[in-house]
Amino acid sequence: MILKKFKTSFEFVDNQNYVHSSTILTFIASVLSSMHENEFYLIKKIKFRSEVNKNGTLVLANSFKDLDGIKDIKFDFDILANDIALYGYFVEDLSHSIINNIQSNYNLKNHKSNNFLGGKSSFEISKFSDSIYADMIQFNKIMHVSSFKDRHVKKISNVMMQNVPIWTNFDKLDFTEISCKNLFIRESIDGIMTLNQINLKDVSRVFTLEISFFLHYEK
Repeated sequence: MILKKFKTSFEFVDNQNYVHSSTILTFIASVLSSMHENEFYLIKKIKFRSEVNKNGTLVLANSFKDLDGIKDIKFDFDILANDIALYGYFVEDLSHSIINNIQSNYNLKNHKSNNFLGGKSSFEISKFSDSIYADMIQFNKIMHVSSFKDRHVKKISNVMMQNVPIWTNFDKLDFTEISCKNLFIRESIDGIMTLNQINLKDVSRVFTLEISFFLHYEK
């Protein structure tokens, strides 16, 4: 059963002409915050099927069956929180253009690459917000750029994330370090698919998630 529909208000980041995956995660977090009182959710998997270039409608349902027959889904995901299981997808409205651009503001410092697609970084701030999603993805991108600097990579796309922590309250969080290591890599004619494990270290805990990138070759 479809539970609720939300009209998006996405913004582009910097000079990009597509919606950044961290912007999508931030919007999902705001939706969950408005619906439930939980402070923590887990996105088991989110698949970015193709670029989002327009605003549209994000739909939440309590069964994957409600996604059957839906055309032109741009991304879909499933969420767990205690006894809550939710499924969602997004469809663009071609008449609803994105008109705003915002400036990126990453909070990473002291990047260190210690092996192929692996490394670590610390943070410039102690007070965290939903910008942590952008930091996680940007850190993984930095490690990819460093590892593939001698290759003719035109673009890096986020295609899938697993076990993504979603917070609605950041007051108790104090992240100290982020690190990553490679789990999988596959090369094709068009580019390279990777899967990296990301470890986000808090004072008392470590949150572990996975990010899959596709690196497009220049043609």
